[in-house]
Amino acid sequence: MENEENRILFADPENAEVLTISELSETYMSETVNRRNTVNMEHYEFIAKLIAMLNEHSINYDAKNLFITQGDVQLMKKKGEDLPWTIPNIRVNRFLGRFAVTDFNNEELGIGLNIAFGYNDRGYQLAMGPNVHVCKNMSILANSIIGTYGPNKMSLDNIVLNFQNWLKNIDERWLADMTIINSMKKIDISLNDVNEMIGDLCHRSFVSNNGDPFNQTEAKSFALTAREKYRQGECKDVWDLYNAGTELLKPGNIDSRRILNSVGGLTSYIRERYPVIEEEFSKFNFELISN
Repeated sequence: MENEENRILFADPENAEVLTISELSETYMSETVNRRNTVNMEHYEFIAKLIAMLNEHSINYDAKNLFITQGDVQLMKKKGEDLPWTIPNIRVNRFLGRFAVTDFNNEELGIGLNIAFGYNDRGYQLAMGPNVHVCKNMSILANSIIGTYGPNKMSLDNIVLNFQNWLKNIDERWLADMTIINSMKKIDISLNDVNEMIGDLCHRSFVSNNGDPFNQTEAKSFALTAREKYRQGECKDVWDLYNAGTELLKPGNIDSRRILNSVGGLTSYIRERYPVIEEEFSKFNFELISN
């Protein structure tokens, strides 16, 4: 059997590759992470730390493999030598991964609790929220996104402390997510609602500095997706409309560095647009430990 370290990656440059956490530990990490964020933690050590905390709190989970594209990595160079695309020869500049928390599922809604983690040249991010089983749409609802950059920016030490709190209160957080989703499902929408939301998000895509939740191209895709889903009877309430947006915010569709921020940005927009949903959010006071 071929040694995993020697398997050739990206034989087809258009296809994504799957890495295990063990394989990730054999790769180089982005040089810019420590320089920009002074995080002093290897990319695989970050995931190992999360796993250790999940085990400490007796959380049952399924660790999903990491998906990377050729654009997420670079081939290391040695003078006068052409190196093959093998695991020890690549520098991983970014990835997005997740853990499926197996004890928290809602079969009626077809969702389960997931923990998403991101790594790129800007640093590390961590989020927790419901994941739709069929299409793998990630939701971030109950103030559950933190990182060394982006919304709720903080040190790695505080990321660890906050994640500990999330795990201690995981039952309450799941209840909060279910309560918020149910409030979204109680609000029926019309075609006019769909068009107003499209207009708002297209406008934001023109004036936003960071493209959250959508840049202009993504906003156009959302417009097509939302209207088509409404026409087919698949977009009946605010939860459906929210998922029409998160369906676009996945690896392969947008830059993986923006995914968690964009999902969080879409949630913030829904909270602003629908005061009833904001009231449900306000019932759950999940404060963050920050710098």
